[in-house]
Amino acid sequence: MLRTGTMKCLGILCAILLVAACEGPAGPAGSDGTDGNNGSNGPTGPTGPTGPSGEGTGPWLTGNGVSITVTGLTFDASGATVAFTLKDAAGATGVPLDRSGRLTANVVATGFALAQLGENADGTAAQYTAYTTRDVTSTITGNTATQVVTESVEANYTVVDVKTGSYTYKIAAPLTGLDNSKTQTVLASAVRTVNGVRVFDRTTFSARPNGMAPIARDVVSEAACTSCHKKLSLHGGRYTAPAQCVMCHQPQAADPDTGNTLDMKVMFHKLHRGAELPSVLAGAPYRIIGFNGAVEDFSTVVFPQDIARCETCHAGGSQADRWETASTRATCTSCHDNVVFSNADVTAQKPLHRGGEQANDNNCAVCHGPAAVIAPVEAKHYTGLLAPNATRVAFEIQTITNTAPGQVPVMTFRATVNGAPRDILTTPLTRITANIAGPNTDITTLFTSRIQGTGAVGTLTAVNAANGVFSYTFPATSMIPVTATGSYSVGLEGYLQAVPTDPRAAAVNPVLAFAVTDATPQPRRRIVEAANCNTCHNSLALHGGSRKDPNYCVFCHNTTLVDQRVPRFEGGVSLQEPLNFRTMIHKIHSGEALTQGYRIGASAPSVTNPAGTVYDFSDVRYPAPRTDCAACHTSKNWTLPMANSPKYNAVTTFEFSCSEPAGNDTNAFCDAPFWAQTNSFKTAPEAEVCTSCHDSPSTGAHALLNTTPLGVTACATCHGPGKDWDVEKYHGF
Repeated sequence: MLRTGTMKCLGILCAILLVAACEGPAGPAGSDGTDGNNGSNGPTGPTGPTGPSGEGTGPWLTGNGVSITVTGLTFDASGATVAFTLKDAAGATGVPLDRSGRLTANVVATGFALAQLGENADGTAAQYTAYTTRDVTSTITGNTATQVVTESVEANYTVVDVKTGSYTYKIAAPLTGLDNSKTQTVLASAVRTVNGVRVFDRTTFSARPNGMAPIARDVVSEAACTSCHKKLSLHGGRYTAPAQCVMCHQPQAADPDTGNTLDMKVMFHKLHRGAELPSVLAGAPYRIIGFNGAVEDFSTVVFPQDIARCETCHAGGSQADRWETASTRATCTSCHDNVVFSNADVTAQKPLHRGGEQANDNNCAVCHGPAAVIAPVEAKHYTGLLAPNATRVAFEIQTITNTAPGQVPVMTFRATVNGAPRDILTTPLTRITANIAGPNTDITTLFTSRIQGTGAVGTLTAVNAANGVFSYTFPATSMIPVTATGSYSVGLEGYLQAVPTDPRAAAVNPVLAFAVTDATPQPRRRIVEAANCNTCHNSLALHGGSRKDPNYCVFCHNTTLVDQRVPRFEGGVSLQEPLNFRTMIHKIHSGEALTQGYRIGASAPSVTNPAGTVYDFSDVRYPAPRTDCAACHTSKNWTLPMANSPKYNAVTTFEFSCSEPAGNDTNAFCDAPFWAQTNSFKTAPEAEVCTSCHDSPSTGAHALLNTTPLGVTACATCHGPGKDWDVEKYHGF
């Protein structure tokens, strides 16, 4: 029996089926209903893995340079970490670099050296001691020595943000001896090669783990080095400043091949003294053997001024006075390298220190300190012309009259000694000489007159003796030539020298232009200045010390001067080459870079010595890039075409031959009249200047082939402004 509920359900079902059976076709779809409310967010899922560096970042364009900046140096229990950035150029305009070279062009190779800076008792900086070292064994001697290196372990790098060029590096070397109170300095370097050209950058950064301000070692300034070197470029261009050098070149480091220390204070002194080292003079060369067995021989280095003038290098730094205040055995014997401090080391070539044996540096200041009375460093070094109280002579040319063609000039000048007027009639100088040269367009004529001293000529009279002013009437032999035109110049030289063994206290040479036929005096062009010379030479002084200004040197070293002190052998041939200033100075400074050694006659050949003697400049080692013409030149006057080139004179090389047969007499000297000029060769000014440095025979032939019989050169065709081989492209700095 069915229940009532069941019957109700069956009725409904039957009704549904009946309706379905009777339903017609579907009507059109109704409109969409309104959206319901959003449900609540589900729980956050777990963080996914970090994507690879640069994910989502495409490559970007950069320049061809490289710049590394250390932004932090931190220490913890695990060691030291360096934070740094890499860009294609220094400063805000630099574009970040991808160290790996995947997103920017070319890999950047970086390296790091870390060292701890010692402190003196007074809290000033002492020597560095590096953590990043390695032991190197010589294949020559078998000896092992420590050297400081820059390390780079790939696994120790972390990318902070490649888009900003930010990275960190964990120093791998153990920090043995780390003192949290001491300054720690990192040297960071970067190398990048783009289109086959390697570019470098380097920097240092210091910090104290205890958070205090770091101190700096500052014994030699970069400016002192670049005054002569113009731009330091060491180890292939990686390092450019003494603050970088001293990180590695400290007492830890030595050359295992030679046994020589690489300590900067010793090595730099020795290599700058070079040829004058007592050890070198005794026959032992001074060498350092470097990477891949490269031998660096400094035995021919000649310092371009008095080596005793310590301020040449020790200038500008906050610790620059340490050369006189902090004597040590190592520092002193770096120059005086034959002195020993123990009787056990004494030999015939190595005398004992005059103060006797010294086991340490504790007593050095007793004799050599600033307050010492026995042998203070400054007093022992600064002697002669370097002494603070050395005599100083000066001249001033005030006027010159009677300078028309055919006239005998009269000059008025003033003389002072140590700044005080000098009555040279009652208290003469040892020597005063006047030179007249011209024309100033390019000098070909020179007249020399001795005013005072042996061989004096002309008439010297007082104008105002109490004020040191005098008039000098030249002798008739110095008459202005009747054919002279344009402007000429007069210059003075002179000195005081009590005895021949004393140094000459010589004046800087004053030069004054005067008109001959010009309406107003036209000075000779000033290509170089003494101040430029003295950045290396300090006080240029040649020919016994009396000639100190290149604008006076050109009086004698003009286009007519040739070297007559050439060998005179029977049956021989010699060339008398120009001693024109622009030829001679270029060749002297090119020195070892020349393909043909440069020598100038020192003494004339004789019956007993037909070869004569020479000054040999073949080993001159110029300390700056030779392409840096601005180091000597006053302006960009070294490009082509030469300014006023029609007014420059050509130079002439003379060939002399001996027609006396060998064995004609008992000597090998070519006697008169067998010695005679057999040929001559003119060289145009442009070719003369260029071949004074580029002296290979092929370059000489190239210059000759591009010079017409009238002496006109085609140099500017290829080497002029905007040309493929424009001089300016390959010179300058």
